[in-house]
Amino acid sequence: MKLISKILVTSSLILSFIAYEATAQGVPTQGLVREKGKATIKYAGAFRVGSDERRIAMDKALVSCIDRYMAQLPKSRYEIFVKNALAAVEKNPAPYIGNVTIIKEHTDKTTKTFDIIVEAEVNATKLNALLEAMLPKGGLSEDDALMSFVAMARFLEKKVITKDEERNFALLEEAEEEAKKEANKLDLKGEQLEVFLKKERSKAFESIKGGDTTKRAPVNIRNVQSVQGVDAAIQKVFTEAKFEVFDAGDLEVDLDKFKADFAEDGQASASTRRAALKLLNDEGIKFLILASLDVHLPETDRATGQTAVTCFVTSKVLQLRPSPSGKSVLGLTKASMSGIPFKGLGPNDDVAKQNAINLAAENTAEILRDQLRAKGLTP
Repeated sequence: MKLISKILVTSSLILSFIAYEATAQGVPTQGLVREKGKATIKYAGAFRVGSDERRIAMDKALVSCIDRYMAQLPKSRYEIFVKNALAAVEKNPAPYIGNVTIIKEHTDKTTKTFDIIVEAEVNATKLNALLEAMLPKGGLSEDDALMSFVAMARFLEKKVITKDEERNFALLEEAEEEAKKEANKLDLKGEQLEVFLKKERSKAFESIKGGDTTKRAPVNIRNVQSVQGVDAAIQKVFTEAKFEVFDAGDLEVDLDKFKADFAEDGQASASTRRAALKLLNDEGIKFLILASLDVHLPETDRATGQTAVTCFVTSKVLQLRPSPSGKSVLGLTKASMSGIPFKGLGPNDDVAKQNAINLAAENTAEILRDQLRAKGLTP
């Protein structure tokens, strides 16, 4: 614990700033937040929608606004909302809504359908108060919430892709196109468009599972390196989740061995992993994140004409436990993801590459965090 004590003293201000920045840049949990929503209903009248049917359509559109806001919150909160609170909100959305602007109404007399699109003030304060009592409480003590990580990117020199990776990327591209069409119908722009597309992308991540991509093509060891964007994302997401997070290199884990292993096949060897687990356990660390990113060569994006770089991620969170004999330390997998692609766009190779890494890093950290939350493995 000596090294950790020293690092805690020197890094407390940095971690506090990261935690503040994560909250400041996240989705507001207080006040009123403007969201757009839509609804389509069938009406019974011969010529037009009746007043009661119009009210039903309006309520459905308001629920859509609320759902769009809630889906931007951490996944664990959104799941609680869908499971425990959505039905009550559907019955009466009014208490959670402020001012409403009708953007568009359309009646199709051929199909006897009525469409409505609205923009409403969603009461974030009331909705989050509703959820607060429903959220599962983390089961980890402060002493058990010590985490370290090893994260490196492998920059490929030639195009190498598995069938599983190709399938997953095709599924995500299809989901992205559908999301863009939906956003266009809602006339979403700026920050609202960005948030909507991120939410739909997250849903697509949840709908696919990576194949066996742990054994990957070797790369030159000079093309394997730590990436600031990945380190920062892990620090940000898990600090916000109230973990104390330490770079494994700062705890004297031999990163050169990880670098050599990642260069060879994209994962740490058993001997490298055992040595790291023992050292970290001696320092009181309870969780270790291992992440490697395969950054592919730049290509031209067919839809936009911009430079595109795809990044495939393999990652897991190990919980450290002494073996029954006490002679070694076990790493029990508590969260994982494999073969999920992230595509970054930009005006040139460097910008597209950095955007791909940033997107992969942020989403990987959030996916792993949410898996831990679902198991009660957060403070």
